[in-house]
Amino acid sequence: MRSKLERYSETGAGDVKALVGVPGLRIRSGSYQAVFIETDEAVEVFKVGDRRDIYE
Repeated sequence: MRSKLERYSETGAGDVKALVGVPGLRIRSGSYQAVFIETDEAVEVFKVGDRRDIYE
């Protein structure tokens, strides 16, 4: 997951989608997802977990 987030922060590439109804983005890596917000200075990760349980 860390390598996917680093690649996204450097290039903007990856399986990234905007969240619906709340601010933020999600990125997938296999069956795991990370929920994050991108700012000018950093990518702030709020939660990492199995995609079935991440939004509970």
